[in-house]
Amino acid sequence: MANQTRDQSAQPLTPLAWDTQHFGFPVAEICQPNLSDEGLRQALDLARRQGVVLVYWSTEAERKLPLGLLQAYNGTRVDEKATFVAELSRVRGQAEVEVGAARPCVTLYPRAEPTPRLLALGVAAGEHSRFARDSRVPRDRFEALYRIWLERSTRGELADAVLVATLSGADPEPAGLITFRQYGQEAHIGLLAVLAPARGQGLGGCLMKAAHHWMAARGVLRSRVVTQLANEPACRLYRRSGYCLHDVKHVYHFWPCTGMIQYGQ
Repeated sequence: MANQTRDQSAQPLTPLAWDTQHFGFPVAEICQPNLSDEGLRQALDLARRQGVVLVYWSTEAERKLPLGLLQAYNGTRVDEKATFVAELSRVRGQAEVEVGAARPCVTLYPRAEPTPRLLALGVAAGEHSRFARDSRVPRDRFEALYRIWLERSTRGELADAVLVATLSGADPEPAGLITFRQYGQEAHIGLLAVLAPARGQGLGGCLMKAAHHWMAARGVLRSRVVTQLANEPACRLYRRSGYCLHDVKHVYHFWPCTGMIQYGQ
């Protein structure tokens, strides 16, 4: 009840400058996950008054929203965001694939601009994301979002390492990739993808093992990754790689001012 009391007077709406610039319309986030229905309604009313077109909100998986509230603000649950965690001491025995090993060959991508193939892998990594699942998000903006993510990862801004996997044969271009960043003794996996023609050949597992080897060599004790429950192949891969489901959050997109969308402005 104390949280609900605070909900009524708080101003939980946070404008998101980067998202606004990228999508071409005002975007904001509701930062309080435990808002009451009335508190959420007040925040969305504020967004509507301010002309915010898209609002993100993340809450506990157990939380149920009234259908009327969703309809009033064009809200949709776009993601069941699943966080998986692994203690590297438990999976270390699986991590004996050296970076640079053959069949497939997993190598560290240099600090350089990504190739077109690598950019395609970046987009593939987001195919189950909330930005791909929400039909109101322009497809070109979703794809650009993940290309930018990958470009900033290869430059070292969003990742400490980008590992790429190639299959033996005549094609030297990467068929899979994984990115991750170290935070002290914990590492966070960012992007993971394998091109559709190369799936089912063990590239995902090899990339995970190579990533674990890289992490362990730098003193990382725990690895964390966020994916979508709808991305069943990724969830299976993480479980096979020794990860356990830590928690699930529901993510909503609200479009309180859909009539005001002007793409690219």
